[in-house]
Amino acid sequence: MKTCGKCKTQKPLTDFHRQPSGRDGRHSWCAACFNAAYRGVKRKPVPAEVRRRHNLKSRYGLTAAEVSEKLTAQNGLCGICANPPVKAVVDHCHSTGKVRGILCHTCNIALPHVENEPFRQAALSYLKAHS
Repeated sequence: MKTCGKCKTQKPLTDFHRQPSGRDGRHSWCAACFNAAYRGVKRKPVPAEVRRRHNLKSRYGLTAAEVSEKLTAQNGLCGICANPPVKAVVDHCHSTGKVRGILCHTCNIALPHVENEPFRQAALSYLKAHS
């Protein structure tokens, strides 16, 4: 049991949000008080460019300038279909995390199917049989 610091009611620990820092690993306010207090809080929206920069750095360890350099090294074209990407995305290996290049969105979402050897062979067999 724990007493809520806001409503001063004694409640079971399961009525409190988890919080790693703290004596008992729980928030000092019960979940009901905490949720009520923060439900109406308006957070300032983060601009899309700031989100993109953060995602590039945290996911791939790249800056926007490095992505631009990679795309320029590919002559501004998708690494697979060789068309100018409407939406350029960073392609990376999910096993190693290594960045491979810049692709258009369409090629990037199709790539996992191509990497899957059994699927690729079955698809080729199907196309040969139905051509």
